[in-house]
Amino acid sequence: MHNDTTLSQGPLVGKNYSFSAKKIHAEIKMIALEFDVTCITEKQKSAMSKALFDKGVINATEHAILSLPKRNINAALAHLDVSQELLNLIEIYEEKVAISKNYTNLSATKAIDTKFLFIMQDLHQQHIH
Repeated sequence: MHNDTTLSQGPLVGKNYSFSAKKIHAEIKMIALEFDVTCITEKQKSAMSKALFDKGVINATEHAILSLPKRNINAALAHLDVSQELLNLIEIYEEKVAISKNYTNLSATKAIDTKFLFIMQDLHQQHIH
């Protein structure tokens, strides 16, 4: 779990927010009661993204990015319904952060993916406690 020191140094402070990391953490704690980020459908992910946006945890651009479907391109081309496929958002964002470490020109992408990973880890910790 992210403690107060981690929260004050993580991607949920500074220019990202108009209020404190403790307030953000409290909002995440409430949202975590509804969602399991290690086993979530696209529909649930969109609802979680809206909740994060409504509570000020993410901005409008981040909400749009997080709401994008993670559909497999082959499934889309074959018109398969993968909307009920379960996703592990921690694994997805861990992979994205690992990949972006290899590229220096992806600073905005890296920052968003790092922020999303931080949020997903915090949501998961709050969900299991």
